[in-house]
Amino acid sequence: ITGVRGDYYYIFRDYAFSPRLAMTANAGNAGIFSISGGIFYQPRSEFSGFMEEYFLTNPSRNSSNCENINFYDLELQRNFQAELGYEKQFKKLHSFSLELYHKYYDCEYPFVNPDDKAYFDPSPTSPNKTRLKKPHGIKKVFGLELILQKKKFDAFYYSLAYSLTSVKNKYTNGKYYTDKNDFQNVFSCVLGSNFFRHHGLSTRFTAMEGRPYCKMVIVTQGNETKVIYNPSVDYFSERFEPIFLLSARYNFKLYNKRSNFTGYVEVINILNREPVISRELDESSGEFDYITMNGIVPLI
Repeated sequence: ITGVRGDYYYIFRDYAFSPRLAMTANAGNAGIFSISGGIFYQPRSEFSGFMEEYFLTNPSRNSSNCENINFYDLELQRNFQAELGYEKQFKKLHSFSLELYHKYYDCEYPFVNPDDKAYFDPSPTSPNKTRLKKPHGIKKVFGLELILQKKKFDAFYYSLAYSLTSVKNKYTNGKYYTDKNDFQNVFSCVLGSNFFRHHGLSTRFTAMEGRPYCKMVIVTQGNETKVIYNPSVDYFSERFEPIFLLSARYNFKLYNKRSNFTGYVEVINILNREPVISRELDESSGEFDYITMNGIVPLI
């Protein structure tokens, strides 16, 4: 299957043409093999709805020393994506699937450090001013997904899934560092049962590596205490503690000749885990405070 998708983004005054290619081979009892690839475009996520506030609230980026910026100055985010897939069914009830994928983003604003990106270049027409630069930064994503599941939701069904990801951003120093949202290893398990036609119970357990963070050191200069990135280790080379989540759901269905109604009640984070998502320096004690969610809806 081949095709081309065309988009016009009015707010960006920009066109995008995305060629796609996909091939599937059914090898009978050996399973189904697939390969696909293409180019994908999307609006730049880091500026979604907050571009004006982002530039005007930062003194180094306000209109006094930066040329006027409009939405259509921003280029679309682009990635080249390729996927390899495999699926095999067992007795028409169970299936195993595997997917390998690679995404290559070539229009990113490069990181200078974990807190800032290189958004600007000197203006060629206005001395002492800057302008939004053309993005040529790189981000690479590799992933593996494995799923074993029962496709029929009857008296007993299950789903086991595992994913391995690697997300790397290229910094202005030429090195690649882990993305702050790369959880790397994630495992999930769903067990459930539907009974008496109208009722169902299920539980989901998820385990993942902790969020990556940068190792930092506290430096005291005179009466001033500040935190700097540890120069002896890479950015985002450390991880917070692993995250474990457990939830349970009851669902019910009502049928009639013309329609049906489905509802559910779910208890989330039964273990009441409070995953660490960041840390901040307590200037009064000179130690780090670990910031956690409230245990109700963890940020993952």
